[in-house]
Amino acid sequence: MNKLKKFFIASIIIISSFFLTTYTIWRIFTIPILKGGIISCIIAIILILVEISGIFDTFVYYYNSNNQFYPKLLDIEPEIYPDIDILVTIYNEPAGLLKKTILACLGLKYPDKDKVHIFICDDGNREEIEKLAKDLKVGYFPRKDRKNAKSGNLNNGLKNTKSYLVANFDVDMIPENDFLIKTVPYFFNKDPSRIGFVQTPQGFYKPDLFQSYLFAENIMPNEQEFFYKSIQISKNKFNSVIYGGTNAVFLRKALEDAGGFSKISITEDFATGILIQSKGYKALAINKVLAKGLPPSSLKALCRQRQRWARGCIQTGKRLGILRRNDLNFEQKINYLSSVFYWYFPLKQFLYIITPIIFSVFGIVIAKCNFAQVLIFWLPMQILSALTLRILSKNTRTFHQTRMYETILSPSLVLPVLCEIIGFSKNEFVVTDKEKSADSLIYRIGFIIPNLILSVFTVVGISKCLDWILLQHEFNQFTTLFWLICNFYFLSASIFFAFGRTEAKFFENKLIVKIKDIFRKSMIPFLLMICCLILCIPILIISNTRSKFPVMKRGINIGNCFEAPKDIPWDMDIKNEYLDAIKEKGFDHVRIPVRFSDYFDEKKGSMIDPVFLKKVDEYVDYALSKKLTVILDFHHYDEVMKNPSVEEWKFYMIWRQLSEHYRNYPKELVFELLNEPKDELTPSLWNKFIKTSVTTIREQNPNRIIIIGPYFFYNINFIYQLELPKNDPHIMLAFHYYEPYEFAFQGNQYHPEYAEIKDIPWNANKRELKYLSDRFEKIANWAREKKVKVILNEFGVTKEVQTEDRALWIKETIREAEKNNFAWTYWELGSGFGVFDTKTLKWDDEIFNEEIFSDKSVDSFLESVFKTLKIPNFR
Repeated sequence: MNKLKKFFIASIIIISSFFLTTYTIWRIFTIPILKGGIISCIIAIILILVEISGIFDTFVYYYNSNNQFYPKLLDIEPEIYPDIDILVTIYNEPAGLLKKTILACLGLKYPDKDKVHIFICDDGNREEIEKLAKDLKVGYFPRKDRKNAKSGNLNNGLKNTKSYLVANFDVDMIPENDFLIKTVPYFFNKDPSRIGFVQTPQGFYKPDLFQSYLFAENIMPNEQEFFYKSIQISKNKFNSVIYGGTNAVFLRKALEDAGGFSKISITEDFATGILIQSKGYKALAINKVLAKGLPPSSLKALCRQRQRWARGCIQTGKRLGILRRNDLNFEQKINYLSSVFYWYFPLKQFLYIITPIIFSVFGIVIAKCNFAQVLIFWLPMQILSALTLRILSKNTRTFHQTRMYETILSPSLVLPVLCEIIGFSKNEFVVTDKEKSADSLIYRIGFIIPNLILSVFTVVGISKCLDWILLQHEFNQFTTLFWLICNFYFLSASIFFAFGRTEAKFFENKLIVKIKDIFRKSMIPFLLMICCLILCIPILIISNTRSKFPVMKRGINIGNCFEAPKDIPWDMDIKNEYLDAIKEKGFDHVRIPVRFSDYFDEKKGSMIDPVFLKKVDEYVDYALSKKLTVILDFHHYDEVMKNPSVEEWKFYMIWRQLSEHYRNYPKELVFELLNEPKDELTPSLWNKFIKTSVTTIREQNPNRIIIIGPYFFYNINFIYQLELPKNDPHIMLAFHYYEPYEFAFQGNQYHPEYAEIKDIPWNANKRELKYLSDRFEKIANWAREKKVKVILNEFGVTKEVQTEDRALWIKETIREAEKNNFAWTYWELGSGFGVFDTKTLKWDDEIFNEEIFSDKSVDSFLESVFKTLKIPNFR
């Protein structure tokens, strides 16, 4: 490898490692500790631990792959080639399969063929195998007890032979004729370290199941190629090569010092390699395929093979106590630990699939982050990791292939791996079926059921995300949507895989062969097309069967007008010019507080004064005509706060009339049930009022948005006592925020306790910003759990406060609200907290400047894209 190439590889490893480290640190800080609930916290911690184990494995691969060591094959004199015993193991496989392997062994090149001794190690003790051995004039070692399975079979052969070197082949592995010429010389190199074994790759002379079942023979490399030609080679550097169970040559002394082929687990190969290297011997891996065999012949055989590998590697890690061994150096321990951790991938993959489901379908928060953070921390890491993997593996593996393999295998491995981790070991060795066999329909159906169920939940999650994005404009959910769509693609591929591939004679027809080839090459685009078609279903359902939320992102209260006591006007009025200015400024909704209770006349049929109601309608209608959403807020019903039992019927009657009066208004008219319940209208009584009044409103307005806030002035601390109607998607949670009160209310005449306070600053220091963030996060977590949208429909600072501090508080409050996807409605337009001069019709631009209404955010960009594309139901 030239210096420039080495520098390039080292550079990309360093850059990728940096982003991986940054991502890991960021992910730790996204855990919603004590803020998303105990279940959320537990799942989040488990997920990050699994991610870290995968990242650890990646770092080990990077570290090994930098400046890889490729052993050189030296020329040695013919007379130096020693005696070698070749052990071919068989149990219940067909004699025809064995015969091909033995014939290939008999044809091996060697300077002195009398030094090559071939033996059949038969665990099946069958007469036909004994006869085959006699016919081919090779040795035969039968066993009856089958104790310790394959390791016992090999040890039986080892006990009955004596050559300097030992090679072993599985029954189906047919060696190339130069196998010995390309391996034996390594044992006589000039390295003073003793070579314990040389491992060659497992090659296959037919496509494996992944290539075949996915019609990808010309697209995907063999699944084992990455391990043998990249991972194994990278392990040469720190003498941690894994013995693969076949196609290897051993120094007999090394095997004997290690106690023979290991019997401690059902993967005798993994354990044997570790024990040999623990005795000070060196192991070498070469990347040239010198023997080819058969991959598992069926889905069931593949799953049983991988279950054995997974269980055996975890068993070996536990029983050998890798980290506690003094006969392994640090690099060897880390490499072997990484090999054990790899087999945790079924748990990792399962978590990667269910995590977005848990969030999107069940509302459990797993990570605290926004779309911008994902773009900063996750996206570069993902792109660089994928690029680095492709470069280091020399295109033998991609992220796409890894996810495909792991999604397919995970359902059959999750339970065995989990059982092995917690101590329920399985010690039975199962021989991998290499004969041509077919899986039963029942087995295939059973295999796909877990992924089929996960697919259904994934589609539900996709629908939820589309709902949030298209209807509720929560563009942060694009991350979850992307995650779910990727998962759905791989789940679909795994279901596709499970039904296999039928090779029939009609494929011999040239036209059919051509069609098959086209399909094979277009397999991935085909699956993507199917995914897109399926994803259209929830989009159409959402667009055509569900009413959307009206646009409510940035709004303002027109206070001190209609909520003033009857015949006692306050210092504000409402005019159409104000509504024009509000729309022109960039607000999308207005909140109109109304004291309906003062205009309710019991003597005139218990009705709201029609003259007054008509006046309210005039401004409601005008605001709607300006494409402003209107929140009609029942404000200052002080009597019901003091005597709820007396005023209860009146409250319901008012809402019955309003519900009837506005039943034909567009959805952009929103009802707010009652502003700031307090005093004797206790949380339990308020919950009763909510239930009855919402039922009353729903009789005439089944899909109208109803805003409801908690007890005691919509105080954040009382949300846990609030009971919102269940199974009603058109409820919004409201809260008010004026904290710290002595700052926001200072000098205001409507709040006597703060009227004399002056010069209280607010500097947006770390403590103040953290307090603000924690308060809003409390609301966000509760709302997410209850699956409701949130509106901060009152917040503000009196005009008595210095403009700089006032503007800073308002800006930071808005920023925090938008970060949590809350709609917000400033209190208020032109009175004591006002930001608008009602005489000059000018805004206080130091506070509500263009920055607040800018379209530079990711959400605004996406919104503009959606508008341009004219996505259905996007306003």
